[in-house]
Amino acid sequence: MTIHQQLRAERGTGFRPDIEGVRAIAVLAVLLYHGELGPFDGGYVGVDVFFVLSGFLITRLLVRDLGKLGGRSLPNFWARRARRLLPASALVIVATVVVGWFVLDPLTHRSLSGDAVAAGAFVVNMVFAQRDGDYFASELAPSPLLHFWSLAVEEQFYLLWPLILLVVVRVRSGKRNALIATIGTLWTASFVASIVMTNSNASWAFYLLPTRAWELLSGAAVAIALPSMAAKLSPATRAVLGWIGLVVIGGSIMLLSPSSRFPGWLALWPVAGTVAVVLAGGGPTAFGPGRILSGAPLIWIGQRSYGIYLWHWPALVLGAAVWGPLASWERVALLAVSVGVAAATYGMFEDPIRHSRWLALRPSRGLLAGAMLIAVVIGTATLARQVPRELDSGTVAAPATITVPALVDTVAPATLPVSSSTIVSPASEVDDPVDLSDVVESVVAANDVGLQQALLVTAVPANLRPSLSGAAADKPVIYDNGCMLTDGETKPPPCIFGDASSSTRIVLFGDSHAAQWFPALHRIADARGWRLEVVTKVGCPTADVPTTRADRDPACRKWRSAVVERLALEDVDLIVMSSYRYNPGGLADEPWRTGFDATLSELRPTARQVLVLSDTPTPAHEDVPTCLAQNLRSANKCTTPRSRSVVEARLSVEREAARIHDALFASTADWLCTEVACPVIFGDVLLYRDGNHISTNAAVLLIPYLEPTIAAALATGG
Repeated sequence: MTIHQQLRAERGTGFRPDIEGVRAIAVLAVLLYHGELGPFDGGYVGVDVFFVLSGFLITRLLVRDLGKLGGRSLPNFWARRARRLLPASALVIVATVVVGWFVLDPLTHRSLSGDAVAAGAFVVNMVFAQRDGDYFASELAPSPLLHFWSLAVEEQFYLLWPLILLVVVRVRSGKRNALIATIGTLWTASFVASIVMTNSNASWAFYLLPTRAWELLSGAAVAIALPSMAAKLSPATRAVLGWIGLVVIGGSIMLLSPSSRFPGWLALWPVAGTVAVVLAGGGPTAFGPGRILSGAPLIWIGQRSYGIYLWHWPALVLGAAVWGPLASWERVALLAVSVGVAAATYGMFEDPIRHSRWLALRPSRGLLAGAMLIAVVIGTATLARQVPRELDSGTVAAPATITVPALVDTVAPATLPVSSSTIVSPASEVDDPVDLSDVVESVVAANDVGLQQALLVTAVPANLRPSLSGAAADKPVIYDNGCMLTDGETKPPPCIFGDASSSTRIVLFGDSHAAQWFPALHRIADARGWRLEVVTKVGCPTADVPTTRADRDPACRKWRSAVVERLALEDVDLIVMSSYRYNPGGLADEPWRTGFDATLSELRPTARQVLVLSDTPTPAHEDVPTCLAQNLRSANKCTTPRSRSVVEARLSVEREAARIHDALFASTADWLCTEVACPVIFGDVLLYRDGNHISTNAAVLLIPYLEPTIAAALATGG
């Protein structure tokens, strides 16, 4: 049967060929965006187009069936959805997990298996929303199943929306008005939530149903309004409306970009454009875009758009895992292959199951088949996650050793030795008072040989602390007790550690790169009897500068102001401030100089002394544990030249700002790097838990550097 024969056969069922054309445009936009091909930086809005179309189509079916059968129609609806969505998605998930076993390192595959379980359970969008790293600028390598977030949103909507409609249609009087009122109320609440969350927590706004439901509800509203509007709109009006909608969709694809504050109100453009096109197709038009959208090529792509969407992203991600960064022609080739695989899947697997008369005869059969497919996905992913894979070389490393000169031992004996590292002190004793400014330099000099030896490590030891599999979870406890503020939070809670009644009061201030020092500072404060207060917030630099996450900036400013206001009322001896080396506005130094000066000018008067602790060296790899998992017997491939890990210009900016404000500056570069390069394993200690944070074990290991630095800073306080 040709496409046009099929269209004629389906016209009686309410089939809309122009909608298949819109689907084709949406999926092509996504492919061009993910393939980084051409000026289609807003191609991600193809997903928003899909949301509107899905809301329109399922609401039209639900209202019709609920009006005839009431609640008895719901099992049939869910069975149809299961036959339509689950066979192809289950196949893609299982295939991705299996292929990933061979082409991904064990650590990445373990994460993929977890994502597969969540995708099979329709909650993977929640996993990605909570994971550190947003859709547009993640610090982590992308999951091959990242695109399943949108399917999870739709599947959650498919579970909830029929139940809401069932309640509404049972209202005998004013049924249509009740539907309109329900959609309007939910639409407004979701749209407002989307705007608010986009400005406060963009990741949650992007991934979660409550902030995306208004897009699906826009389609639902069209489904309710279309029958009456189709009779009122003239063919000419529909034609103009259709072209305007198509232009708006195209403009969104061309003009929006990953830096746009999305979804929020900007998502109105692709949503409104799709609504206009759907409304325009409510009746025949001679000059509207329907003829183009109903053309055979677009129909062919639209009918297979679901499979194309499912296959293209794993093809790109797994291809990059095999061949490294992909050239343009390689991305084009992989996308072409994914289209071919999707076509085969559609003809041999997806469409036959969808139209199976045996499965359609009883809803229970479709639901049971869907449950079995979900079980296969979760079972396969769970098994893949549980099967042990090599994550070390089998060798055992000697305990990490920090050499502590006697000069330091006389200055900071309270916490030496520490339980997690071996301290080697020369036998000589120093009885005379020491110059604290020389203390850290003596530790650096004493351990230079150890760092050079660490650069030669090739085997990932079996006794690595933390292990590669446990590195991602190796975070300071302040992440779990509310002391590390997250997106949207601006008021620092009271977080006091050590001796709360001590007359020596220290404050740790900054983002996650300040928080990474908490394990060491906590031990020092406990041993010394000091009072340690923690004021830290994720993603907020100490400098008053814009970040790549514009939604965070207003909250960061409020948080910094709240910190200054609180500390001004306290009796603080020392503020230890540190943060990641953000790159505001693409200019590394001048905006940072201005913002850093602004913060120090407010913060410096609130304490007797301020210590600016420079950011730790940043490895070149997106994730150090992943790099090591890929190089279990060639770990030195994961080291980074010092010139790339340490930004000397940024250190100069902070050092000069500290001098101007009569504060102290300490560089951590020599603590973790030689003059040439920076290792990632030191003895049995994994120095980095991800691509830029040191591990808790590393922080404790570096106490011999940090403690005398703190002691020196306290000694200079006025």
